[in-house]
Amino acid sequence: AERKVTDTLTVGKGPETMVKTGNNVIVANSGGWDADSTLTVIDATTDQVTGQIAVPKIPLDMALDGSEKLWVYCKGLATYSWDPPYGLISQTDAVLVRVNPADGTTEWQAMVGKAGDYTATPPKLAISRFGDKLFYLRPDGVYMIDTENPVKPDLPIIEGSFYGIEAGASDDMIYLFGGSFSGNGTMQVYDQSGTLRGEGTVGIAPNGAAFSTY
Repeated sequence: AERKVTDTLTVGKGPETMVKTGNNVIVANSGGWDADSTLTVIDATTDQVTGQIAVPKIPLDMALDGSEKLWVYCKGLATYSWDPPYGLISQTDAVLVRVNPADGTTEWQAMVGKAGDYTATPPKLAISRFGDKLFYLRPDGVYMIDTENPVKPDLPIIEGSFYGIEAGASDDMIYLFGGSFSGNGTMQVYDQSGTLRGEGTVGIAPNGAAFSTY
């Protein structure tokens, strides 16, 4: 069948991750080469933009927990010099927020570093298969939060530098990805206690995976 564009919608700057909840699709507007701090709400039955949700600067990754609450990882805005060595000029906080997608209110938030922390580590998160645990990447490792009673953790459950993260769709494992941009990378599998359960070689610069439902 011929594939062609049948419609377009205007959202914010630098649309990134999308999440579907109920009849709505929510788009994280990361700012692209500029800055944004909004989520766009689209009615998936009418393909119309119906609202906007304000969040901290540069929302990049999102996930729904077991209560259909939306977790948003906002990197914050970092400004660098245009001249070598391209030093950091200014930065805002990196913030993790839990949003009620039904009314757009922020129910919980915590500062999880600064924008400049994410030069080599992407601000990525994952939700456990039952939606009760949130895992998020920081430069020093993987942190875990209880989604029903969130408290910002002091220490990572898994130490290390990673480029991607997923949570198992049918198990309680955490899948972590790393490597370089010049050769094959690795996938490591951990349980929620932080114990390494397996690892293997994958392709260049891995940062995520999809799980088959079949």
